[in-house]
Amino acid sequence: MKNETTRSLTIGAIAVVLLMALQMRSHPAGTVSLPEDLEPVQKLQRQPNSSKSLQAESDENKSDSKQSLVQAIRSTKECYASEKCDFPQTDSKSYEIAVGQSLKSLLADYRAKYGTDPKNHPEMQGLARDFIQSPDEYVQEQALEMFSVLPPSSENLESITQAMGDTTDPLLVDQTMDEMKRYMGTSEEAQVHMYLRGLLGDGAVFSSEAAAKRILSFINTGSYPGYEGLARTLPANSTVGQNLRTALDEYRRLQTGG
Repeated sequence: MKNETTRSLTIGAIAVVLLMALQMRSHPAGTVSLPEDLEPVQKLQRQPNSSKSLQAESDENKSDSKQSLVQAIRSTKECYASEKCDFPQTDSKSYEIAVGQSLKSLLADYRAKYGTDPKNHPEMQGLARDFIQSPDEYVQEQALEMFSVLPPSSENLESITQAMGDTTDPLLVDQTMDEMKRYMGTSEEAQVHMYLRGLLGDGAVFSSEAAAKRILSFINTGSYPGYEGLARTLPANSTVGQNLRTALDEYRRLQTGG
């Protein structure tokens, strides 16, 4: 009985040794067999350039998305002329309004997603200069929003003053004046005052009144004579004339410490 037990133990020990030898041949020293669901992850981590490849792929996808958005903007703009796009035509204005609302949304999307990256500024500047000329005031609003995150430039200011010279929307006047504050104290300041004097003197009623309400912040030593001369030409009972003269009086009071 003792011999049989000893034989059994010996056979068991030999089996264990053979099994260990077989595993060592299948998996060289220093390696561990991984579960199948972890192997792809480990393989990816072992690739030295995997993070660079993923970043390049991400950048490529972002570029494709941006170009698709720009193409959608351009295609939607063409809908004005073609009048064949899938927008409602329930009355004479519904189609143009719908196109404008779509453009407004697309431009806002571009600014939100790509406007903060300086490398996109040249492209966004082109969009802003293009769409500030739009007949749709909501689209112009988005163009001004784009200008507001771009560095000031004489070309941008020229585009704005040309487009906003005959605007009838007082809200756009407010937005334009906010943008023009960035040009005060620069070499383009004279162009700002030329635009504002033209708006005060010859602009649409509500637009000129909106400008007159905020003109005080644009009056300084250099611009005062021009605005004072304009005030003399405006009717005494006009709202614009009264607001302009009030602003000039307030400026003089502030200058004298009153």
